[in-house]
Amino acid sequence: MKLIDIIIFIIMYIFISPITTLLHELSHAAMALLFSNDNVYVNIGSNDIRKVVKINRLIINIGKYKHIKNISFGYVNYSEINSKIKNIIIFASGPLMTLFIALISNYILINTLNSKYLILPSIANSIFWISIIQLFATIIPQNYNYGSYRGFTSDGYKILKLIRKSK
Repeated sequence: MKLIDIIIFIIMYIFISPITTLLHELSHAAMALLFSNDNVYVNIGSNDIRKVVKINRLIINIGKYKHIKNISFGYVNYSEINSKIKNIIIFASGPLMTLFIALISNYILINTLNSKYLILPSIANSIFWISIIQLFATIIPQNYNYGSYRGFTSDGYKILKLIRKSK
């Protein structure tokens, strides 16, 4: 890996992580909106809300970033849905969006390797790895005990808990 690739990765992490996190959380929100008649809240960044975007029943709270470790922090709040399969779909939709982003960026990477714009493969590679890291961080069943996610559980944990739950 060249120095320029490392620099681009760091810059891309700062700018792309909030976007991939937003898309991940919007996927959860889309499914929650589909399965509920209530408002669904997407929270990005800290709880210190800077901007609120309301689109019908979707409310996006955008907080400021107090620290670089908060740059990929996001979660969704919605009313309880009493269906095991619907909840599994909601929890799986975020990681599926993240996987989709990784696949698209990998496709772009492969198709720009011989590009005269040398920065394109490096950008696509950064987006790919940011997405892969996010995918594994959210799909592996775990209780987060670090950073902004302390006290939260991963999507994979929630899915596994629902699958194990008796019918």
